Amino acid sequence: MPTSPNRGNETTAERNDTNPMDVPRGKAVRPMRDTAPQPAHGVREPIRLALALFTAFRLPGSRPEQADRPMLRRAVLLAPVVGLVLGIAGAGVIKLGRIAWGQNSVFFVAALGGLIIIAFLSAGRTFAGLAATADGLAAAGRPPARGRDGGRDGAPAPEAGPVGGVGVAAVVFTVAGQTAALQACIVFHRGTLAIVLAAVAGRVALVLMCAWGPRIASADPLDARLAGSVSPWVAGMLGLALIVAAGLAGRFDIDGGRARLGIHAALAAAVALAVVLPVRWWCARRFGGFTVATFGAATEVASLAVLLVLAAHIPQVVTIA
Repeated sequence: MPTSPNRGNETTAERNDTNPMDVPRGKAVRPMRDTAPQPAHGVREPIRLALALFTAFRLPGSRPEQADRPMLRRAVLLAPVVGLVLGIAGAGVIKLGRIAWGQNSVFFVAALGGLIIIAFLSAGRTFAGLAATADGLAAAGRPPARGRDGGRDGAPAPEAGPVGGVGVAAVVFTVAGQTAALQACIVFHRGTLAIVLAAVAGRVALVLMCAWGPRIASADPLDARLAGSVSPWVAGMLGLALIVAAGLAGRFDIDGGRARLGIHAALAAAVALAVVLPVRWWCARRFGGFTVATFGAATEVASLAVLLVLAAHIPQVVTIA
């Protein structure tokens, strides 16, 4: 049967011009891959987009809502680099705190200051996503609000809006846990390693969330382009690279690196990536898919896992140099 030579282009245009309000309620959407040739992008555009997505800085010309899938893929892969910069900024605050206060009792202030500077530089988007996701999970079993999609368990997709009591509690407990764990890491002379690794691991968890489960729970075009934008193989290799880098950072840490600390750091990175699996499964079951808010929740959960593991004392069974 003869086909029109422009049929593929028309199909792509129809997919790109689909009205988000035409999406049936209660059903998750699988983002379709564009087959039309995409314009070439330079090096600066993904960097601008990554800063606009993951930090409080929005350079001129960066419009996440207008970015195509290849551009978003490059920006998402730069998320760990953004996390590294944020972690270094937080480590600088901790260093200043240790210089200003030499007593362990006030290291809590240094730990809280390091976390605050990261939240400030990232515009608090990950905590906002954590709050929205917690509120959405608490709403499971209730009928979805008008104009919002519902997941398998009837929970509305997490979106930006007023924060409920459950969201506030989730943020408070997460910040408290991160601060206490980071304070313990500072006392054990691994605070710099802990905060940098937590910031990077949280952004690698975000990449894993974008790679697995290309189902979206809302009709937001940005969610549709982010979900499934990264290849699972690329995300897996990035996770493996994180574990190796964490081990090397612990081995050669300037605050007393050794092989035992390297193993400890690699274990913390592996645990942080492992907790993404239940978060992904739970969000997919409750919401029917993923949104930008669930990506932020996964980032904070992974960061908390890193800090808790590094703050824990692992019994020394075998003597390691």
